[in-house]
Amino acid sequence: MSEQLLKEILSEIKNVNQRLDQIDTVVTELKANATEVKTDVSNLEGQMIETNQIVKAIRHNTEFISGEVNGLKTTTANLEAIKRTEKMLTLMNAKVATKDDVAEFRTHIIDEIDALRTELKENISQVETNIKDDMKSLFEIAGEHEVKIRTLSRRPV
Repeated sequence: MSEQLLKEILSEIKNVNQRLDQIDTVVTELKANATEVKTDVSNLEGQMIETNQIVKAIRHNTEFISGEVNGLKTTTANLEAIKRTEKMLTLMNAKVATKDDVAEFRTHIIDEIDALRTELKENISQVETNIKDDMKSLFEIAGEHEVKIRTLSRRPV
């Protein structure tokens, strides 16, 4: 073999070695990148676990809030029922006489009865006076003596 051929082979071997060195460098870089990717994936896994915990906490809080909202709906419904009942009671109270109203009405009726009694007594007194006057006139007409005789004759002995 000639020296020229050997030089060419040597040159080719050097080229192959350079390429192998370049490949080694690329492989080393790829390994470093793979390590970084593994680290990033590991970090992502940790973040996913944390995110899952946050999601679970949010779900729990949502369920709790949902229960609270249902409780508030019930409370609101109860309050509305109470308001309707209060309105009905107010209307009923407006229609029903109170003790004061009844007492005032009773006092008014008693006052009217007393006024009627007084008027009746006055009328009776007037009638009595008229009867006495009429009797007096009758006594005068028939004579007092005659009336006494008749009165005595009516009495049993």
